[in-house]
Order: sequence, then C-alpha cells, then structure tokens
Amino acid sequence: MNGKDGHVPESLGGLLAQTYRRVVQGLSQRFKPYGVTPEQYGPLHQLCAKEGIPQKELAERTDRDQPGVTRILDGLERKGWIERRPNAEDRRSFLVYPTEEGRKLDAVLTPIERQTIKDMFGCLNSEEERLLALWLKRVGESALQLQQEGRTSAAEESGMKEQELHHKS
Repeated sequence: MNGKDGHVPESLGGLLAQTYRRVVQGLSQRFKPYGVTPEQYGPLHQLCAKEGIPQKELAERTDRDQPGVTRILDGLERKGWIERRPNAEDRRSFLVYPTEEGRKLDAVLTPIERQTIKDMFGCLNSEEERLLALWLKRVGESALQLQQEGRTSAAEESGMKEQELHHKS
C-alpha cells in the first residue's frame, strides 16, 4: 500500500535486505585488492578456525546449502587457498583444509572484516548494538523455525495454496 505521497513504506524485510546488501558491498570494496569476496571469506575463515571438516559441516557452519558451498570451495581451491582431502572415515566425502596461503589470507582479511563491521556499527552505542544483535538472533531463529516447519510464506500460513494464487492472477 502506498502512502499519501505515493512512496511505498519501508518494510522490515526490505530494510534488512538493504542493510545486508550495503554491508556486503562495503566488505567487497575492502576485500577486492585481495581477490576474494565476502561470500568466499566466510567459509575460508571457518576452515581456518576448524580445519579438516567435511563440506556438509562447513555448509552447516556457514548456513549455506551444499551446492553453494561446493561452488565457493571450487573457487577457493582454484586460487590455492583450500584443498580437499579424502575422508578416511567416509569414502564418499572429502575433508576441507586451508592451505598456508589461505591461512595467510585469512589473517589479513579478519582484521579488515572486523574493522569494517565496527565502522558500520559505529552509529550505535553499545546497548543499541547489544539489542540489535539480540533481535536479529531472535528473528533469525524464528525464520529458521518457520522454514523447518514448512511455513515460509504468508500465503501458506493463511491456507492459500500456490495453485489458488496462480488461478487468481
């Protein structure tokens, strides 16, 4: 619904998405000289914190789907920042390790990531930052619970079926 001036009011979801994009863009700018993206940094950083883990565990730790993690790891491997080794306990999977170059890159990028986030959240006092973290965590957990229950849209929640939505359009 539009306001009196024709401007569509900002939704919380829209604000969250916009903020996320701006944070990623800021990190992208600061990571660009190192040839790495924020999408690649997350898994690399997780591997440096706990190396030798299966891709499935890495997907869980980074909250990504397995095909997405595979694509990211392919790029990191091409650049020489990670390596996959056969899993002795499960021949169907590989364990993922950072290379020495990957560890060095993580050591350079981690302070950049922390400073970027500090700069972006500098507009908040410590209590506001604490509350924002609490609220985001609560909303994230609620979204995950709804997803796991299979209730991901308002249409599904109200009992409308996808077919009914298409039939009405």
